[in-house]
Amino acid sequence: MMMRESIDLSRFKVIHSEKVLNAVALVAFDFGDKEIKEEDIYLKPKFLDIMVINEDGNILIIHDEAWTFQFVPIMRKE
Repeated sequence: MMMRESIDLSRFKVIHSEKVLNAVALVAFDFGDKEIKEEDIYLKPKFLDIMVINEDGNILIIHDEAWTFQFVPIMRKE
């Protein structure tokens, strides 16, 4: 089941394929063939589409298995 969302991730860095990138948004996620039941509390997507800004300043969407992404909050000094 593919879900299309637009969730702001601009407060996070994303690590994917040993690269640290600026995350922009979670664009879509896919639960695969899993049947979602009403009593399901925690759901783990199989695939994610993450919009990022790469090293060249270009906006890209990375589509890959969810486990290949790591999200790290951007800490700001006050």
